Amino acid sequence: MRCRRIIGVSLSVLVLLTSCSAFQAARFQAARASALFAADTCHEGFVDLVNIPCEAVKSSTRLALQLKAMGGLQHEPEKNTWSPAQLPDGLSMSYSDGSAVLSVKLTEASIAFSRDGSSPSMAYRLQESVVIGEYLAEISSLADGDGGEVKEGDRLVRLGAEGWEALEDAKLKFNVKRG
Repeated sequence: MRCRRIIGVSLSVLVLLTSCSAFQAARFQAARASALFAADTCHEGFVDLVNIPCEAVKSSTRLALQLKAMGGLQHEPEKNTWSPAQLPDGLSMSYSDGSAVLSVKLTEASIAFSRDGSSPSMAYRLQESVVIGEYLAEISSLADGDGGEVKEGDRLVRLGAEGWEALEDAKLKFNVKRG
């Protein structure tokens, strides 16, 4: 019983602290620093989620994914659920409860998703699937040139057979709707 009381009090204090804007700013900076650390380091709490091998990834892909985040993903399911941040080689999205950070790393040969957080909340895990699913749909659209409207050489992402297979496997894993 004593542990439950301490946890209850700790949660009450945490709820009180999260309402302070200074704490919000500090939490965001800590999450961003954590995402920067996670981009190059494997440690406890760091999990590779998806890796899509690519024939080519143009630098504008990062901008397209950032616009996707700013255009609505950061407010799913409610306003300011996610806090997006730019990274030198991609982007990260910190979840509002501070339990984990989702990172997207872009190289010339791959697009990789990872999580940094030793114990992500259930709410984070549910929303992580939604966000990754949205990103996978966007990557698919970029790779197929919006249904073939864009010439192969002009597409932001070019996938070979292995890349398309990895993308389809990831869509199944994260339950992305087809079409």
